[in-house]
Amino acid sequence: MEIERPKKVTTLLNVVIPTYNQYTLFINALKSVIKLKQDYPELVRIIVVDDSSDQAISQRIKQFCYSLDIQYVRSFSRDGPTSWNKYRLFQGLYTWILHHDEMFIGDHHKLVQTINSSIGKYAFILQSLSNKHRYNPFIATYLLNKFPRLILYSNFIGSPSNVIFPTSFSLCFKKEFPLTTDIIFYYELARQPTLSFVPLKSCSTFTIDNDKSIKQSLSSLNSRKKHVQELILYCSLHHLKLSSFDLIASYLFYILMKILLKLGYIFSLAHS
Repeated sequence: MEIERPKKVTTLLNVVIPTYNQYTLFINALKSVIKLKQDYPELVRIIVVDDSSDQAISQRIKQFCYSLDIQYVRSFSRDGPTSWNKYRLFQGLYTWILHHDEMFIGDHHKLVQTINSSIGKYAFILQSLSNKHRYNPFIATYLLNKFPRLILYSNFIGSPSNVIFPTSFSLCFKKEFPLTTDIIFYYELARQPTLSFVPLKSCSTFTIDNDKSIKQSLSSLNSRKKHVQELILYCSLHHLKLSSFDLIASYLFYILMKILLKLGYIFSLAHS
């Protein structure tokens, strides 16, 4: 399928795949976007950021690097935000971060055509599918465009793989806020005055949910507490008012959003 190449910049989309040890999961993620690279070799670049503690992925990725011109970056940071920020090393109009336990599901032609026809105007929200969380891109885009601050109260987007964003803003995932780095990134992206969010139809990401232990489940409340503490610190550093009422409201909004997103997902299925 022919598509007009953007002027001056060769790469339309950088697909960044951060991975850590999970070779089988990584291969599934890679295979889900290989069609993008095969059909649009000059428009799409795949970048593997390997943060593994062993050599399993680095030794096996060579065949893909040679045959598909995949970029391989060895990283030893051992933390998500640092690996995600490797996207800034590569030129390209848009960036999409797809983790090793996620897969792309949908029309890859539609994905490239939609992005190519709206260069610089929009960031794109994909539908998220998993056994645990399902996020509706239509609700998410409306809230981000109209009420961007609400993302600080509840993550109604999901993981970074659900956002394809313009690389030109060169925003950082902040490693000093490990639990809320994605939320803060969305908020700062939504505050860009020239940018709007739109849902990317016929395109979804699927997350493979690992079984959580009882210990991990019991720690969710403590995690939520640290989550709020990080946001309080971020807001104080950036002179954003966050009162006690805001904290109570954020928890209520967190619950409400889960209900609305669930209903929105059911509604979208009924009309798809």
